[in-house]
Amino acid sequence: MQYDFYAYKNDIKQILDFIFNELGLQLYDCYSEIGKAIIEYKNADDFFLHNDMSNKRSFDTLCLYHSKFGSQPTMRKISLNSGKIRYAMEGVNIIHLNFGVLEKEGLQLSFLLYHSKKSALKHNDQDIVSQVNWEEIAGVVRKLKYFINKKLTVKKMGKYPILNDANQLAESGCDLRCFNISLKDVI
Repeated sequence: MQYDFYAYKNDIKQILDFIFNELGLQLYDCYSEIGKAIIEYKNADDFFLHNDMSNKRSFDTLCLYHSKFGSQPTMRKISLNSGKIRYAMEGVNIIHLNFGVLEKEGLQLSFLLYHSKKSALKHNDQDIVSQVNWEEIAGVVRKLKYFINKKLTVKKMGKYPILNDANQLAESGCDLRCFNISLKDVI
């Protein structure tokens, strides 16, 4: 399941603060840099220390996890053609978070991506799916969506919530992009 929204700078900090301080989640990069371990972020400031928004074309997808979700996610070692390695965090019991970046074309869409029990069963063994606390994941997603929708959203464009800093960008002439299409062209 996917939930899309527009967020920038302080919006992202508020979401991360909520993730750490209110939900008590752990936050990781889903993929490591080549030759390095996966980074676990301790707080929002730690995230921004490792991710310079003004100098980044895209954020790697982030993984949200809590021990209440069930079994530990797996760390998979990926051997690259160059002989180097990197790591990936995988599991049906993680919530993926991706913050859209500001490019010359405009601000890209941010999103949450997560499995329901039904979708997990389509692609995974029953044994794996049964180890996950689906009610806990659904509760966390519901709280995060509520926080974004009711506390941070200042406006909507179609079905997409626009948070304060993203809205300020849009009002200053920045294009809001959805899958590399300007929303002005379709709404």
